[in-house]
Amino acid sequence: MSMFELARELDDVIDLSRGRLQLEIVCRLGRVDGPVHVDELVRGLGERRKAVFDSLRKLESKSLISRNGESFLLTDFGKDVFSKIMLLKKSELESPISRGTFSLTKYDVARIMVGDLYLYETLQALNSSVKGVLAVDVLSKIVGVSSNVLDEHLLKFTKGELMFLNRHVKPRQIFGLKSTKIYYSLTEEGRKLVNLYLGSLSIRRKWSYKLLSKLVGTTHPRIILKRLALFLSIGSAFAMLLQFIIPTYSILVLSAWIWLISFFALLIENTY
Repeated sequence: MSMFELARELDDVIDLSRGRLQLEIVCRLGRVDGPVHVDELVRGLGERRKAVFDSLRKLESKSLISRNGESFLLTDFGKDVFSKIMLLKKSELESPISRGTFSLTKYDVARIMVGDLYLYETLQALNSSVKGVLAVDVLSKIVGVSSNVLDEHLLKFTKGELMFLNRHVKPRQIFGLKSTKIYYSLTEEGRKLVNLYLGSLSIRRKWSYKLLSKLVGTTHPRIILKRLALFLSIGSAFAMLLQFIIPTYSILVLSAWIWLISFFALLIENTY
């Protein structure tokens, strides 16, 4: 079985682009003997208890894990899936691309590993940033994982055949205390990957998406929605305030605001 076929088989069981936490749980349970309590998983993963429980329920529904109270362990099916995950990771470490063992390009390998290593969201964020450079703590908020975990995963994409990211460590001094701040940017290979996979997304060809990205100052689909939500919330409060300040024009203000909300709603509907 090729690495591509193996990755596709895993993706059928665990949606790699959406089930990142499920994948991490399977890996953690696979590395220990016996059941693991949910509190230990929460501490080890650095995630909210509810998010971990939701992922555990999904894994249980897929017959990947079994539970005993609040402790969980892999089923035989789960162990088989874990062994395939390890095989895929092993193929990355052995650099099969450089030896030509498989027909995959380095871009294909990176795309396969996107769900596990948070590369997709990082590429999206860097591609949509104004200066093309973002601090790891900013990226961690976008990806939804701790800075340390994200930095550890992204390190694999800063060297060798899969060097899609530059990692910058800059010293800083706050109140006399010296520390460092970590930033990431795209390499030339990273920009090629963005053009290959992100640039081809159908959403980016829509006129409404282009207009929204210009209005809010970013091309990241998720950040567009977040900034729009903030703008509409503040705008609604301001429109209410204007009705009290200038009641004579309250109907005009309210009508204009409703028209603007409707306009943005149509743009969002056409885009997403």
